[in-house]
Amino acid sequence: MKYTAILLALNCLVFAVYVVPHAVPLDLWGIYEVAMGEKVSGVPVSMADPWPGLASYMFGHAGAAHLVMNMLMLLMVGRQLEERAGIRLVVIYVIGGLVGALAHMTYSGLLGQDVPLIGASAAVSGVFGAAIAYRTVGVGSILYFIVVMNIVPFFGTMTGFLPEDGVSHVSHLGGAVAGLVFGAGFVIAGCIRRKVWGAKPGEPVDPDLAYRTDGRTGFYKAAVKRSVMPDYAARQYQSV
Repeated sequence: MKYTAILLALNCLVFAVYVVPHAVPLDLWGIYEVAMGEKVSGVPVSMADPWPGLASYMFGHAGAAHLVMNMLMLLMVGRQLEERAGIRLVVIYVIGGLVGALAHMTYSGLLGQDVPLIGASAAVSGVFGAAIAYRTVGVGSILYFIVVMNIVPFFGTMTGFLPEDGVSHVSHLGGAVAGLVFGAGFVIAGCIRRKVWGAKPGEPVDPDLAYRTDGRTGFYKAAVKRSVMPDYAARQYQSV
């Protein structure tokens, strides 16, 4: 899970960069302000000032709790997706973050507002969307994340039935849709590549598809030649 670890480290590093100036010399109030989100760690993005926040906001956070929640989500979903997508995890993370920011700015513009956006939530939502395409998450998780955590609060706050929670649900939905589209594209491209190169069912697995997890990935089903110890090099695909 090296790519997941890299993304985790980058997010934690950005947070630490904004804490260190208050730690040396020791400034407990300054550390408290960053930790509690009164001072955001990172550069936020908004329509009035899109740069450089558009390229970096997805690594910053508003408080330690915000950071921990996003990183736990990234760890839980990202490490499973990485087994199937490899370095594409990083590409999906960035694309999800960019599309999520654009969705947020567009929605804010339609409301006549310019609300700054900070945090990895949209990028992590992109990872979750790709995990749906790669089938590394269950139906229950999909419904909870998309419906309970985003669609219901979004329409609830938009219609006034729920109080404003300070969360940009539209950026989450934008990131998730982008991750789903690009994730499905990567899966389909892998299948097409096998066809173009003349690969046939039963030949060695294409490394960008599932080779550690049993079950279906895209249009292929993994089949393992069992031995005393699992031999991942012997895993093959059968068309279905």
